[in-house]
Formats: sequence, structure tokens, C-alpha cells
Amino acid sequence: MKHLKKITISNARRFGKDVEIELSSGANIFLAPNGTGKTTLFEAIEFALTGSIQRLANPPLSLIRDKQNGVDVRLDFDNGNYCEVNYRKGAEPSISGNHDLLFPEYSIKDIPFLLRLTHLIEQRGNNWFIQKGESSQAGDLLDKLSIGKDLSAIAKTKSNTLSAATKTINEKKDEKDKHKEKISIFEDKLKERDATKLNYVLKPLNEIIDQIQSIHKQFDGSSDSENIDQNPDAVASYRGLVNSIILKLQEDNQKRLFNLSNLESKLSLFESNNTEIAEKQKQIAGKTDIIQKADTDIAPLKTSLIALQGTFNEQTDLQKDLQKSKGLLDKKKEEETKSASTEKSIKSISDSISEQKLKLKSESELVDKLNAKIATFNSIRASEAEALKKQGELNSLQSVIEDWNTHVLKVIEIKNLINNQKGQKADYQKKIEDFQTDLVKIEKLFNESQTKLNSLKNASDAILGAVGIIATNLPDDQRNCPVCNAEYEPDELSKQIALALEQIDPVISSEIETNNTLKTEVDTKKQQIQNEKTTLSKINESLVENEDKLKNAQEFINEKCIPRFPDKSNVTEANEWLISEKEKNNISIEKIVKDKTEFGEEPSSKELSELITARDQTRDTIQSNETNISILTASLESIKSEIEKINQSLLSINTDLLDSQISTIATEIDATTLKITDNTRASEQIVKLRREAEEQITDLNMAISKLQGQQNEILAEWKDGNLIEPPSLSNLNIGKNILILNDELIKKGLEDLNKMSDELGRWNAAEKFTTLDKEIKEICESQEEQVYLSNMKERLSIIDGELSFIKERKAALEKLYRKIGEEVDGVHDKIKAINPLWVSLLKKIVVNPRFVETQLESYSYRNKSQAEVKINLHDEQVSVMEVASEAQATDLQLTFMLSMASTYKWTPWKSLLLDDPTQHHDLVHASGVFDLLRDYITDQGFQVLMGTHDVIQAKFFQRKLENENIDVKLWRLIAGEDGVRAELIN
Repeated sequence: MKHLKKITISNARRFGKDVEIELSSGANIFLAPNGTGKTTLFEAIEFALTGSIQRLANPPLSLIRDKQNGVDVRLDFDNGNYCEVNYRKGAEPSISGNHDLLFPEYSIKDIPFLLRLTHLIEQRGNNWFIQKGESSQAGDLLDKLSIGKDLSAIAKTKSNTLSAATKTINEKKDEKDKHKEKISIFEDKLKERDATKLNYVLKPLNEIIDQIQSIHKQFDGSSDSENIDQNPDAVASYRGLVNSIILKLQEDNQKRLFNLSNLESKLSLFESNNTEIAEKQKQIAGKTDIIQKADTDIAPLKTSLIALQGTFNEQTDLQKDLQKSKGLLDKKKEEETKSASTEKSIKSISDSISEQKLKLKSESELVDKLNAKIATFNSIRASEAEALKKQGELNSLQSVIEDWNTHVLKVIEIKNLINNQKGQKADYQKKIEDFQTDLVKIEKLFNESQTKLNSLKNASDAILGAVGIIATNLPDDQRNCPVCNAEYEPDELSKQIALALEQIDPVISSEIETNNTLKTEVDTKKQQIQNEKTTLSKINESLVENEDKLKNAQEFINEKCIPRFPDKSNVTEANEWLISEKEKNNISIEKIVKDKTEFGEEPSSKELSELITARDQTRDTIQSNETNISILTASLESIKSEIEKINQSLLSINTDLLDSQISTIATEIDATTLKITDNTRASEQIVKLRREAEEQITDLNMAISKLQGQQNEILAEWKDGNLIEPPSLSNLNIGKNILILNDELIKKGLEDLNKMSDELGRWNAAEKFTTLDKEIKEICESQEEQVYLSNMKERLSIIDGELSFIKERKAALEKLYRKIGEEVDGVHDKIKAINPLWVSLLKKIVVNPRFVETQLESYSYRNKSQAEVKINLHDEQVSVMEVASEAQATDLQLTFMLSMASTYKWTPWKSLLLDDPTQHHDLVHASGVFDLLRDYITDQGFQVLMGTHDVIQAKFFQRKLENENIDVKLWRLIAGEDGVRAELIN
């Protein structure tokens, strides 16, 4: 289960039904524009492995292709195992296959996180496990690795375990404290009971009740004899009731005594107030007589004043009429003067308007002439601007034609070059085929030679061995050859054997020389083939590059050149049209220059502005004067109308006698005014005397009211004291003596009640002893008091022992967790062991040296694993994701994932799932990434599945791998009516 063999996808997003992709064990490149299924491919793999997709809702309804009912994904591995998921709308995803073999000892819910650590790079960089301020989340993800997994799980129980131990200790402490408290309470009850034992005789309760009832009747004659329960509490309650009644009587009696003492000082005030009230009432009667006389005197004065006021009103009305007539006469003279002045102004303004209209006509003619001249110049200028603009456009088109011509030549050149390269490619392919044919022949001869040589060597070794044994064991006088039975002299036999052995070696030597020659020819021919393949590869790369150049040149002509010359199909037609347009435009420019010369100097805007200003001022002056004439004419009509009205009002008046009549009426008004003044003064004097009398009566009544208030207060206090009326010193003393006698009786009753209280206290003490003794017996139940106390103390000792035992166990747990913490720290050190490998990979692809020293920090905080990656910025450590660009973040993720994949092999499956890892890279930068992936394929046996939208990068990666003889497949994802399909590109 090392590699994926085939992926089958049905109806995942834009994918069609039953899309099968046969995978290479080396590299698989998926080329597709954005939105055509690259990300969906990797999400489908995750869905088949885990039954969910981390970034989507669960179940992932959005994964189902529009208008379809469900989605199916199956992954087949190279050892026959598989993983499959089936998901239908309204149901839960169903997974089947060999997940247990693929992910042994791991929960399926942890797989999405582990995949992102060691297998999967997503297109969305923000899904990396290291994010801003998420160190605890990153730590949880690393905990899902098998290394330190159990230790971390145990460490996470520390808080709950120790908390439970602490809770048990606290509960046991509470039990101990409660037990100690029970012992203390029991011992206190024993002491309290023993202290309440009596050594005297109790007075019977019925006698105590009789005495209290007697005291009660003495101070509350209306009370009936009550039936009191024969128990100390009821009797004490009754005694308290009587005591409160007597205390209230005592308080009231003392208060009344105090009030009588205050009342004694008020008796003299009571008598003086009576005398003062009688005097003030006499004064009120005198003031009332003064008011009545004033009312009698003022009546005739009021009647006379009314008559004088009527005369005065008639005289003032007449005076107003005369003065009004006088005002009308004066106004008539004023209006006549204004009328004459207005007529004169109207004539003067009318003469001025005639002159200004002649001036306005002259100025308007000058403005019109100047505007016509300026319009002509503006027309010439607009034509000139248009011609110059067209000249610029035509010049611009000239450069376009030059570019067009250049790119046409370039296209011809590139096409010739491509044709030559295709010819070279065919020649080299033919040459390679010829070399390969020769190689097959030479290898066949070499193999035959090798077989023959091996046979000769084996035979030679056997013969040499046999002959050597024979020669060694021949007797010195042996004459017959042991092989052919020929007879020789003994010395001659040995020489013949040696000669036979020598004749075998030259055959072998000759065959070895032939074999070596053939091997050299094989190696030479292979090297020739390899050299030709290298040259052919370079020709292919150059051919791809030239085809791209040809495409770019043709696109430039089609997009940048031809659209600028509508209806012109080639550069020659465009150039002829441009020459014609230039000649027409030059003729227009020459005519414009001639027109400018004929019209002479252009009028200035200042000259026109001054003329327009002068004309507008003249027009405004005329309008202003015409308005003034209208206003003055209306005013003149109004004046004449007013004069006519005044004449109508003065028809019945003799204007010659008007002044003498005004003088006479003024004299009469003065005389009437003097009489009114005298009458008013006399009335005011009488009113003043009356008002003073009323005010004095008010003051006297207020004084009497105040005195009567004091008298009423004294009388009320007298009545409250239940004293004999009228108020006097003798009656007051009688009341005081009665209260003093009552006070002595009350004191005697309180003394008797206090004695009853002492007797009741003895009864309460006796009851308390009985109650405590009963409580103690109930606590002890059937045990003796001392036995019960001894058992309680023994139980306390047992609880104390249990508490010590639990404390010891808690201390042992704390020691264990400290040791586990140390081991977890060691686990973090193992996790951080990937840093050297990570740094070495970063150095291969990262351009910015700042990121080369990036380190993973793994540690524990509050019994939880934490992980973060930081770099130095402004002398402070900040999260790497706050600084890294999109390309840098992708490089960090990719190299980290590769480091983790090399170090932590938590699954036998060795595939790298890379969703557009070079989308933010240029080709040079991407080349470094491709070199790294090539090393992981060749050195560590990983399978690569990479998506990209960049055709140049895809083909570059393909050629790089093919040059290394690495199996690679390039797939194109194509969208059609039946959905996205995968097409293998040869």
C-alpha cells in the first residue's frame, strides 16, 4: 500500500460520472485552469480516506455536482487494497475498504489533521496548522502523532486527577472538622449541664401566678383573672406583660408630673394675656368709627370727580380733531413739494436713458464683431488640434506597422527554425533508432560471446582440474596416456600433458578478447544513444520554447496590430492606407496654416472681456434707471392720490380759524384739569386715613389671635393634666400630690414583680438541666457518656489517618506528573528534531534569508501541548504568518510537510498531495521546488500528485523528471457538457 494506483471520481463538483485516472508511481501533474477541478481532486481523496472534508460542512453537501443525487470516490492502491466513500443527499457518507491497514492505530477523526502534517498541501495557505496566536491548536495537532501521544494524554489528565484528589482531601478535612466540632459540642453540653444543678427549694408556680395576678389587678382594675399554664415560660411571659403595663403607667405618671411643673410657670402669663386682650378690643372699636366717617365724606367727592372727568374727555376729543385737521393741512403742503421734486427726477432720468441706449447699441455691435472673429479662430484651432491629433495617431500607427512587420519576419524566422528543428528531431530519432538496432545486434553477439566464454571457462576449469589430478598422481615410470592410451616415454608423457593444457588457454584468451571488444562496443553504443537522447531532449525543449515564441508573436499580431487597421488583412495594405491618410492630413494642416495667416492676429480674451463688461454695465445702468422711473412714477401717483384724499377731508373745515380754535380748547382743558387735581387730592387724603385705620385694626386682630393661641395651649395642657378648672395655683398643687402618691405605688409593684422574676429564673435553670440531660442521653443513645465520648475520639483518630493517607497519595501523583512533564518535554525535543532537516530544505528554495532560520517551537503550557513558528522582526519574535508573503508561506508549509513526512512515518502510504504549490512562484523559484520534489521521488520513494494552472511550469517539471528517467504522467482536466474529464497528455 505504498502508492495510489487509480482514482475513480463520480459527480464531485464539476467532475462527470466515473472519471478514472490511472496514476504513475512517480509523479502525476494535473494541469487545469482555476475552477476546473484541481482542488476538488484533492478534496475527493481526503473524502475517500476520512469520510469528511475538513474545510466543508459535514456531510459535505456542496461537494455533490449540481443536479445530481450523490458523489462516489474510490482509491485503488498498488497492492490491491482500496478506500471508498459513497454519499447521497439526505444520508450520511458511507466509507468502506482497507482504512485499518492504511491508518493502523489511528482514529479516523484524526486523519484530516495528520494528512495536513505529512501528506497534503492545500491551495488555501490559511489552513496551515501554524496560524497567528493559535499555538494551543497547533500543539493539539502535533499531539495526534504517535510520538508522545500516550504521555500527552496522561499529562492532560493532571488537572482533573489532582483536582479530584484535592476535592477528596477537602471533603475529608470537612469530615474531620465536623467530627471535632461534634466532640466539642458534646463536652460543652456536659459542662453546661453539670453547671446548672440546683441546691435550693423552688417556690410553687401557682403561688407565683397568684401574686402576679394580684399586682396586675392593682394597676389595671378592668382586667379579668387569666388562666396561666403551669410552666415557667408561660408564667415568665405573663410576668413580662404585667411588668410592661406597670412600666407604661410609670412613664405616663412621670411625664404628667413633668408637664405640671411646666404648667406652673405659665399661670402668670395666662392672667396677663386676658387683660391685654380686653384692651386691644377697645382700640379696635375706636378705629372702626374712623373708617365709617371716611366712607361718609368721600361720597360727594366721587360724584363731582365723575362729572369733571366727562367734561375733560369731551374737551380732549375736540382738541384731537382740531390737531388732526392741522396735521392734514401740513401733510398736504409736504406732499405737494414731494410731487414737484419727483416730476423733475423723472424727466432727468428719461433724458439719461436715451443717451445710454445709443451707447449700448454701439458697444453691442463691437462685441458681436469680436465674437465672430474669435469663433473663426476657434474653428481654425479645433481643426488644427484635430489634424495634429490625427497626425499623432498616424505616427503611432507607423510604429505599430513597424512592430507588425518585425513580428511577421519573426514568425517566418521562427517557423523556419521550427521546421529545421523538427527535421533535426526526426534525424536524431532515426539515428537513435539505428543505434538501438545496432545495440540490439551487438548485445546479442556480446551475450552469445559471454555464454561461450562461460562454457569455455567451466570446461577449462574442469579439464585443468582433472588433468592436474592425473598429472600429479602419475607414477614416474608411467608410459601409457590415461586418456588416449597412447604409449610415450615417461618424460615425453608429462610433456604431452603440459602441451595439451597450454593449447586450451589460447582459445579462452581469444574469446575473452572478443567478449571485451563486444562489451566496449555495447557501452560505446549506449553512450552514443544517451548523447543523442540528450541532444534530442534539448531540441525538444528548444522546439517547445520556439513554439511558445511563435504563438506569442502571432498573438501579438492578432491582438496588437490587426485590430488597429480594420478591413486590412496584411501589413502591406495597412501601410498603403497609412501613407494615404498621412497625405490627406498634411493637406488639411497646410490649409489651416494658410487660414491662420489670412485672418491675422487673434483677438485677446482680455479685449473681449473688457468690451462685454462695458456693454453689461451700460445695460445694467439702463435697467436700473428704467426701474427707478417706474418706482418714481408709482410714487408720484401715490402722492397725488394722498393730496386728493387730504382735500376731501378738509372740505368742511375753515382752515383760517383753525389755529385760534386749537388755542381756546387748550385753555379750557387746563382749567378742567386743575379742578380734577384738587378733587383727587381731597379724596386721596380721606382714603389714606381710612387705609391707616384698617391696617391698625388688622394688626390688633393679629395680636389678639396670637394671645388667644397662647391661652388655648395653656387650657389644653390643663385639661390633659386632669386638673380642676379654672386654672389656678391651688388646683395645680392638688393634681401634683395625686401623681406623687401614684408613683410610689408603681415602684412597690415593680419591686414585687422583680422578686417573681428571680423565682422564675430558678425554675428556668432547673428546666435547662433537664433539657441538657435529655439531649445528652439522646446523643449517647444506649451508650454511657464516657464510652460515647471515647468512641468519638477514636473515630476522629481514624479520619485523621485516612486524611494523611490521601495526602501521601496526592504527593505521589504530583511526583508522577512532574516526571511525566519531564518526559513530555523530551517528546517536544523529539518533535523539534525536524528543525535541522526543515532548515536544510528551506535553504534550497527560499530566497529571503530571514526565513532560512525558521524553527518549530514545541512545548507544554498548563499541561497542554503548544506549537508555534516565529521569526525575528524589530528585535521581537512574531508569528511567521504575520510576515510571510503567499509564496513564502507556501514554501514554509511545503518544506515543513516534507520534513515531517521524512521523519514521522505514521502510515505505509507514501504520497504527497500538492494543490498548486507554485501558484505564486516564477519559473526560477518553482524550479527549486521541483528539484526538491524530484529528490523525494528518487531518494525516498514518494509518489507526487501535483495540481497547477501554469502550463509552462507543468511541462518544465515533466521534462525535468523525464530527463532523470522518472516515470511521470501529465494530465489535463477538461470541462465539457458531461462534466470535467481527465485527459493524459503524451
